[in-house]
Amino acid sequence: MNPLGGVLMECKASKCIRDWWTDLVPFSGICSISCVPVSREREKIWTRRAEHCVQGPIAILAILVLMWAASGPTLAQSDPRIGTWKLNAAKSKWDPGPPVKTQTRTYVAVGHALKVSVERVTVDGNLQAYTYTADFDGKDHPVTGQGPSGGDSVTLKRIDTYTFESIFKKTGKVVELSTNVISQDGKSMTITSKGMGPRGQPTNNFTVFDRQ
Repeated sequence: MNPLGGVLMECKASKCIRDWWTDLVPFSGICSISCVPVSREREKIWTRRAEHCVQGPIAILAILVLMWAASGPTLAQSDPRIGTWKLNAAKSKWDPGPPVKTQTRTYVAVGHALKVSVERVTVDGNLQAYTYTADFDGKDHPVTGQGPSGGDSVTLKRIDTYTFESIFKKTGKVVELSTNVISQDGKSMTITSKGMGPRGQPTNNFTVFDRQ
């Protein structure tokens, strides 16, 4: 018995439909049917054609899915800030202060987006941390933890390969604007931030980070 088990199969490639006991002949894109018993050899040929019609599109779809999956991380990983950075306190400035004792920033590619994780220790020894995952799509993305100037969302804007802006908002209101710049050699990073302090006073900070 034909392995197709008498089930009709549609071949989009040749525009033909055939079951195990009919021989279908494509003619001008339309199937003409001759209800004549098919020889065993002919049956095997049609079986292989039917299997090819089913397997071909599946293989192509699988390849397209793999190509799409591979393209996402590649775009994000081309960002030169991917990796871990530590604060160079000696080269940094805080106005009005107080300065931050230590700070570690980690950037990870997540598809086309960027995951940012920050941990800092204040001069009085308090640990503060926040994280967010955002794409450069001009949309607000949630910030988890103690965001800059109390921000609970962030919008990223890419200026060029080495520069992007972060706009932090609190309940929809802009509270801080940061400009992140990577050096051409990829070894250092500077962040210029203008925001608000805990008492609502304006802040103007310039921080320098070294790649680890």
